[in-house]
Amino acid sequence: MWPFEKKSRQRKREVRKPEREGQSRWQRFRQAGGIGASLIGVGLFIVALLTDAWPLVPFLYRTGQYLGHDVYARVEFKVESPEETQRQRELAAKRVPAVIKLDETTLQQIVEELKNLPAKANAAKTPAKMDKSTCKKFKLETSLDLADFAQFAEPPKVKDYHKQIKTLLEKLTTGPIVVTVEDFSRAYARNSQQVCVVRHGKKEYLPKSQLMSINASGELERFLAGAVSHFPEKIRDNILHYLRACFASGMLPYRFDSQATRQSEEVARSKVKPVWRTIPADTKIVPAGRKRGLTQSQIAYLLAEHQAYIAWRDREHRFWRLWVLLGRGGILAAIVVLLGHYLYKYNPRIIENHARAGSIALLLGLMLIACKFTIVGKLSPYLSVFWIFLAATIMTIAYDQRFALAVSGVLVVLIVLQLRAGLTELIVFALSAAITIFQLREIRTRSKLIEVGGITAIILILATLAAEAAKDVPIRFAFVDSCYAAGAAIAAGFITQGILPLIERIFQVATSLTLLEWCDANKPLLRRLALEAPGTYNHSLVLGALCESAAEAIGANGLLARVGAYYHDIGKINKPDYFVENQTGAVSKHDKLSPAMSLLVIKGHVKDGLEMAREYGLPKVLWEFIATHHGTTLVEYFYHSASVQRESSGQSAPDEVEFRYPGPKPRMKEAAILMLADAAESAIRAILPEPTAGRVEAQVHEIVNSRLTDGQLDDCELTLREVHAVEASLVKSLCGMFHARVAYPSQKKSAANKAQDRTNNRQDGGENSQPDTGTSA
Repeated sequence: MWPFEKKSRQRKREVRKPEREGQSRWQRFRQAGGIGASLIGVGLFIVALLTDAWPLVPFLYRTGQYLGHDVYARVEFKVESPEETQRQRELAAKRVPAVIKLDETTLQQIVEELKNLPAKANAAKTPAKMDKSTCKKFKLETSLDLADFAQFAEPPKVKDYHKQIKTLLEKLTTGPIVVTVEDFSRAYARNSQQVCVVRHGKKEYLPKSQLMSINASGELERFLAGAVSHFPEKIRDNILHYLRACFASGMLPYRFDSQATRQSEEVARSKVKPVWRTIPADTKIVPAGRKRGLTQSQIAYLLAEHQAYIAWRDREHRFWRLWVLLGRGGILAAIVVLLGHYLYKYNPRIIENHARAGSIALLLGLMLIACKFTIVGKLSPYLSVFWIFLAATIMTIAYDQRFALAVSGVLVVLIVLQLRAGLTELIVFALSAAITIFQLREIRTRSKLIEVGGITAIILILATLAAEAAKDVPIRFAFVDSCYAAGAAIAAGFITQGILPLIERIFQVATSLTLLEWCDANKPLLRRLALEAPGTYNHSLVLGALCESAAEAIGANGLLARVGAYYHDIGKINKPDYFVENQTGAVSKHDKLSPAMSLLVIKGHVKDGLEMAREYGLPKVLWEFIATHHGTTLVEYFYHSASVQRESSGQSAPDEVEFRYPGPKPRMKEAAILMLADAAESAIRAILPEPTAGRVEAQVHEIVNSRLTDGQLDDCELTLREVHAVEASLVKSLCGMFHARVAYPSQKKSAANKAQDRTNNRQDGGENSQPDTGTSA
């Protein structure tokens, strides 16, 4: 049993007793930041309630989902029959008349060739000089045939010829509608008795009998003969032959307009209203299926039944929504209250720090909102593993594994309630959070989070398959769900790795990877410390080894303790010669200063260190090591000097408060370890002429005891058991550093001189002059 254990506990009770006496619970609640924390909790509750209650009774089926049981209609409902609706729409589309459009381009080509023929014939005179294709089309075999057309090139007969062509054009467009065999079949395949003829942008509905196929040779011949009957007899046969050639090559005045016909069909389909079927209650609407998941038509039936059931509940029970909302709200409120009680019980600093509490509530709220899209988007619930992995990783990095496990557990429960999920999803979600957290004790490599995502994915595949197999889910569906969970974990690992610097900046933390980067001796701040204050630099390196070993002895962050020790005295760079470890001569600069001025220099290295940390962008987690490594300890050497000085002048001794460091006291375990190691190492180095193991142990015990009785560890979470372990580790490390050596003859002769030097050093004005002053570097 430690000699100071009972005394320390009694002192803490005596200190806290006056604070509690005369204060009501409400006053203590306000002083602890309970009002702000309660408002943050209310905000989290509102977000959780909104995401949970919208919609209050969600539709949980999705396409491809496995359904292990038959689904029966709870109420009578109407549902659209897709097959019947589609059949009616197709019938309406077939009743749309075919659209036959006048091909003005073809007619214009025919007119141009007829108008240009007289001029060509007049210029050629003989068929040999005429274009062979033109002669073939018009059957121009002799010079007389050319002369018959050449006469219409003369001015008196040109107008008459053009009028005859215009008459031909009118007969071709107003007579029977000649189309190809394919277009004729398309038009007659429709259920309409009419065709829609489009001439010059105007629609006209004509009976199908007006259509004429090009294969109707007799009717077509009579039509063409009538069309050219007004031409002079000498050229009539030639023009008739030309029209036959044009029609035979596909140059017809009309053609089937497939695009316009399809547009008319779409219009007809859109006018057909859905066909509804009435499904009685207790009717099996979807059977259980082990071979395939839910189809779109089955989803439509389930959705219609769901909406009908909600409407029935609204009619039969007016306040059922309020009743359900109160029940779910009560559950969510209980969860939020439990989370708040956990924080108050085990992490009261978060309750006091509203920024931290708000960031946690914001993170949980964002995760709940993101998971809501799983329901809205009809996605697999196992994709929520992504958000659980992300939240668990952030909480572990920002705080610790135990805290992350508790907060992630709350998030898992909230997500399961929101998704209306079952035991299988709860197991998978909780397992994903736990596996992620347990792997994240340290992040020392750049691929750590990706590795965590991969390992989590493998375990989730096995866990999901086992959970689905226990529910007798077919292997095909179970494998798909496991792939969703594994894919979400892997994706979250990559995303979290990418946003890791952002997480560190928002939560003002530093991962082991970041701390390792700041351990580099080539960092500008460490290089300045080594060049401008080499004694302080070596002192910091020694403390780094001591703190790391002591922190690991109690399960704290050894790397953080080591890096904090490296940078805790950077403020000495500005005035290195005022600190004994950097003094090379026998004269101290403090000899020329008063104790009060020396005190300002000694205390100033803490403030200077914080300014340099801010200037060089040192992670904020390391700032506490600079600010608290002396706590509020007394600068005993200068206090003693000032007391002697005042007593010699007949004045009263100065107040101890004036000669104490401004603090604050350490709050982290690692910072408290640095305080103890700093004082112990300085004491051993300053006063022990022969550092034996027994002397080291006694001196370290005295240093630790003085810090405890002085209340320097009151704000820290170190237990007495951990303090004892830290002391044992410091003793072991210091004995290894200051172990006795064999004295050679030359060393024995100068032993007296060395003892005298140590005595002189203790009289110097540096901050290491006294073993237990709390002023060590």
